[in-house]
Amino acid sequence: MAPVGAGGFSDDFSTAAPRWNWGETAGGGFHVIPGPGRNGIAGIGLRPAGGGAESDCSLEERAALHGAGSLSLRLRVPGTAEGFSGGTLGFGLWSNEGGRIDAAWFLLCSKAGDPQLAGFAAVTVTGSRLSFRRPLAVDLARWHTYEIRVGGSGVLFRVDGRDAARAPLGAAAFSRKKIVAWIDNKAISLTPGGYRVRLVPVSRAVSMDLDFIRFSAEK
Repeated sequence: MAPVGAGGFSDDFSTAAPRWNWGETAGGGFHVIPGPGRNGIAGIGLRPAGGGAESDCSLEERAALHGAGSLSLRLRVPGTAEGFSGGTLGFGLWSNEGGRIDAAWFLLCSKAGDPQLAGFAAVTVTGSRLSFRRPLAVDLARWHTYEIRVGGSGVLFRVDGRDAARAPLGAAAFSRKKIVAWIDNKAISLTPGGYRVRLVPVSRAVSMDLDFIRFSAEK
């Protein structure tokens, strides 16, 4: 891991950095922690499991306070060409304080949940409510670099250096946020009060390979 100025960092996963909390795994969840022979690739994933119990895995910063800045991640999700067997999969920035979720994510929702949410999209969540969603046509099974820029003009989502979506500033009005990536078997449906979650089976193994994560603080 190398520093990138004040408030920034870069991790190419050549070693297991103490910045990350690999999280509690449930059900078929598993981690692939960087180490000898991994060639700088980390991973999280789910093995096949029934839908009667929670199954998840995550990678999250232990403690962070990011202001405006740019998050970049290079990753792939092998096997998604055959369809996503799970509930949700995502990565980006979030805050979850007092049960209130504020986030800017790239999010994949399976067809097992709400048809309004199925597919891959750039989303923001404000006060635990979906405040912005833009569907994206991306082959997740291939390596791509994803970027989320949070600044005074709003939230900009980019894929491989190209603008993909832009959300208003109000949708990203959170300063205390962490970097997170996860896979779970929680299918989400929108409700008038927010959202509802139910557990679904994981019929095929799914994993996320992470090549690097970088955060550059805005000056």
